[in-house]
Amino acid sequence: RDAAQEYFQWLESNLPEEDSRMGGVLGVASDDHALSDLRSEMETQWQTFENSSTPINSVDCVPWPLGPDDNPFCLHSNMSREEQGRVIRLAFLRYHPDKFYPMFRGRIALASWDEVKKLLNRLVEQAKEIKDHLRPSDRQ
Repeated sequence: RDAAQEYFQWLESNLPEEDSRMGGVLGVASDDHALSDLRSEMETQWQTFENSSTPINSVDCVPWPLGPDDNPFCLHSNMSREEQGRVIRLAFLRYHPDKFYPMFRGRIALASWDEVKKLLNRLVEQAKEIKDHLRPSDRQ
């Protein structure tokens, strides 16, 4: 949970700044193997969460991405654009509030939904930025 807490702290302090957060996503300085391991751990945590019936009483109950501040979904330079795109599409399916809420509404404590939704929205915004960065630019 330490990595998740660090991620929440980073989200709170950095996401309002619109233009500088995605600068290092595809030029990742982190070790590719470590990022792959983190993504595998994220997948394991998500599967456990998805198959659980444990109530979601706080943001700490959700398996948030564990990647570094500028790369929460653990993309790395050895991944093709298609692979990176699949990871981002999966992030939209998991973390978009309009997808998340119907999947887990029976488990979400109403008192925690606003805080969870706020973090989901921030993740979706970050995923949109990454997706835009992955999209090939139109050349004329």
